[in-house]
Amino acid sequence: MQDLFFYNWEVRDEWMEWCKEVSDNKLIDIKSEDMQNIIKTLFHLIYNEQHWMSSIKEEPDLIQINKDFIPTIEEVLEYSRYTRPFVKAFIDKYQFMSNTNQKEDSTGFPYPLNNKMHQLVIQEVHHIGEISIWASNLGYAPVETDIIDNRILMD
Repeated sequence: MQDLFFYNWEVRDEWMEWCKEVSDNKLIDIKSEDMQNIIKTLFHLIYNEQHWMSSIKEEPDLIQINKDFIPTIEEVLEYSRYTRPFVKAFIDKYQFMSNTNQKEDSTGFPYPLNNKMHQLVIQEVHHIGEISIWASNLGYAPVETDIIDNRILMD
């Protein structure tokens, strides 16, 4: 599971580097009702990682943000550099094999904490797919995401 987080970071970092080569206007064009644009989607992924891990630890978010904030790619990169050590420390200590750790959701229903961690990985893959489609629609080649040939070794 840890390798999947590291894989997602590698792909996300490549997208952020890709963004530096594209005009700001294209990066913030409205693309969908969901995340709206490439920049906001990347920011959303970083925010959710630290937010969900903070909530599991029952701590406040590292940074409180306005959900309507539309950052620049430089601000997204800075936010990623700021939150990644916190997230990595959490992942390094987290016991992924145990589904015995449970919390209750807002309705009092218990769920395994691993479900939240799995959701984070799946959500990132989903949104990176969205960004790939948007990039293609703009006439750009998407970042390579082939985990077998071009990525870290998976256990």
